[in-house]
Amino acid sequence: MNDDTVTHSADDLPARRVDEFRDDPSAAGFAELRTELRSLGRGELLVELCSFWAARESNAKQAAEAWSEAGEVLFVMGMMAPAADRLQRALELDPVNE
Repeated sequence: MNDDTVTHSADDLPARRVDEFRDDPSAAGFAELRTELRSLGRGELLVELCSFWAARESNAKQAAEAWSEAGEVLFVMGMMAPAADRLQRALELDPVNE
């Protein structure tokens, strides 16, 4: 996944919320939206959210956690190469990341 902005359908509320988050990212907004996307089973949006946040998070441990989650979701989705990339980024930031 890259940092290109993806615009989602106006009818897809969770996707719209990800778009809005990009315009005004915050730690609280990330935590809330991540929980919502998990509960909705929206893996594709969760990967997008976590990758976006991880690339901007200044705390290495928290960035590693977001990269790791993105990688785990991609793995479950069967997307092995992008999953490995995200997990490698997590390990580079936090080598003892679990």
